[in-house]
Amino acid sequence: MRDITVIVFGAGATKDCNGPLTNEILPQALGSLPTSLPQQEAVNLLRKFLDDQFLQPGQSQRPQDYPALPLLLSLLDTALDLKQPLGPLWPPEKLSEVRQAVEVAIFAAVDFQSPQTETSSYSSLLDLAFPATQPEPTVISLNYDMILDLAMFDLCDKRKPESVPDYGCDFRTKQYRSKERWGKLLKIHGSVNWMYCYQCHQLELAWSRKRALPRRCGQLFFSDEQYNRRAYCPECRTRLRPILITPTHRKDYRNPHLARIWYEAERALQRAKRVIFVGYSLPDDDVGVIYLLKRGLGMPNPTPLAPDQITIVEKDDRHRPVHDHPVGQRYRTLFGEGIDFRTEGFSGWLQSCIQSNSLSPGVSPPPHTSP
Repeated sequence: MRDITVIVFGAGATKDCNGPLTNEILPQALGSLPTSLPQQEAVNLLRKFLDDQFLQPGQSQRPQDYPALPLLLSLLDTALDLKQPLGPLWPPEKLSEVRQAVEVAIFAAVDFQSPQTETSSYSSLLDLAFPATQPEPTVISLNYDMILDLAMFDLCDKRKPESVPDYGCDFRTKQYRSKERWGKLLKIHGSVNWMYCYQCHQLELAWSRKRALPRRCGQLFFSDEQYNRRAYCPECRTRLRPILITPTHRKDYRNPHLARIWYEAERALQRAKRVIFVGYSLPDDDVGVIYLLKRGLGMPNPTPLAPDQITIVEKDDRHRPVHDHPVGQRYRTLFGEGIDFRTEGFSGWLQSCIQSNSLSPGVSPPPHTSP
């Protein structure tokens, strides 16, 4: 039975809240970190690798001269899978350190800059979409920053104090396990604050000091406000690492915790009577997510979701109609005619919803005036 509203957040939602897009992560990590931070050793290793592998002598060393993050990760993952070096200075064991250094850079870039500002749009949308304790909120995130997490914890505090969102996976962290679950937050690409043991598969929930609210539920693995590379599993003492399905061409979804989250996400989409996509461009090569959406929304379970109950929120200053917009056309191809395609961006669309006190599809965007 289709009886719930599901909101799906992509990278465009993070960008609207002043977070970085994928192609901005490396420049931010390499260009803006002060040298005194604890993870500087890892960032220096990453910079040395990039200089050696991608810059010719005498070439400029601007951040935009380095490879895109998906290409960098794909090259590293390919070399590690094949157990091959990348030149005489970079044997597989050293490449493994570089791969972990990329994780440090990602955390450094996506950790909070201004938590209260970053969470405001998320919090406002969740307040409007889920105004009471029932039905419980269901959100799916393709991002691994913590902005949405904090908005969900805020909503839990408002609707059901002392509860925490259900991530759909098995955290062993005592502070989290002791709380009642309310609502679902399904991060299908993992998260920078999920610390995973690749030996015994234990999963811990961690937090940054930059926002104190959820610390009652997680270990402070992010000490001194920074990513701690030496956090160890309490069971087997193996070094913990975040679960991140990073933008690489060799995505691996076999992690047992992620497998369960994907199952929960498909079940949620099969129950959806309304779906709102915020800032997800539905790229053609994101086959895993497209397959998930098709099985959840496009199959008769008992019936496919009607296109007019699917809202896509994109940012397009030209306000092109769905047939002329590449993102709109991809959604139209997947779900059919009649989808509710919005081009005023997350904050602009949200403001119109707040003014009308409704998330109903089909509300016309404000008229566009040429400069």
